[in-house]
Amino acid sequence: MLSKIYREIVKHEHDTVRREGLVDDLIDQVTEPYKDQLSDRDMETLKDILAAVALAGEEAGFEIGAKFAIRLLRELTD
Repeated sequence: MLSKIYREIVKHEHDTVRREGLVDDLIDQVTEPYKDQLSDRDMETLKDILAAVALAGEEAGFEIGAKFAIRLLRELTD
């Protein structure tokens, strides 16, 4: 359920575009040292893998944060 909520929020958030740009910039920085060692195809594959890992981490962080917020609200209202 939280995954569905996350996807809906991300789809409609203006900050998402900016965050994706920051992630793309970081991926470019991290992969820069390997540009002469990998083919263009392998470099794109590496960047795709890193982007998928970043997205999975972002979604996991959202779920953990949402669960924490719900638990905190429960404790504050008990």
